[in-house]
Amino acid sequence: KLMSNQKIKVIPNPLPIDIYKPRSKNLSRKKFSLPLDKKLILYGSLSSFEDEMKGWNLFKETVQKISKKSLDVSIVIFGCKTPSIKPKLNLPLYFVGRITDEKSLSYLYSAVDLIATTSKIESFGQTVSEAHSCGTPAVAFNTTGLKDVIDHKITGYLAKPFCVESFVRGIYWI
Repeated sequence: KLMSNQKIKVIPNPLPIDIYKPRSKNLSRKKFSLPLDKKLILYGSLSSFEDEMKGWNLFKETVQKISKKSLDVSIVIFGCKTPSIKPKLNLPLYFVGRITDEKSLSYLYSAVDLIATTSKIESFGQTVSEAHSCGTPAVAFNTTGLKDVIDHKITGYLAKPFCVESFVRGIYWI
């Protein structure tokens, strides 16, 4: 009621597109010592693997299903330091740590084939937006803020919420 007579506008979340832009895939992979001949799936989490809302268990289950069909896929994890005990995923795993420099982050997004976001709750999905600006598609659940960032089967894939099989289909679709 308070704002019922006011004009409402959506203000887009701006990104510096002079920084977040597509870059050479091979150069980007060399920058992070990533394999040139593999499909790379990017996963990000600042809190390592403890945050239930980031959906690590869903991602782990997704990777286990992919590993049964694909041998040319590797996982790249950013945001957290390399844990002393690495998770067992049945696929090669690369930790690139926390990246605070936006230009380096744009190279990371350009190095991978897709970004996978298994978050259960996201207010917006900044990493997905940044990845899109670098030409990298995303797979996420069709829920909360991520459904506003991803155009289904245009800029990525929106999986049925919390359904691993649907998430796996999205990765294969991309």
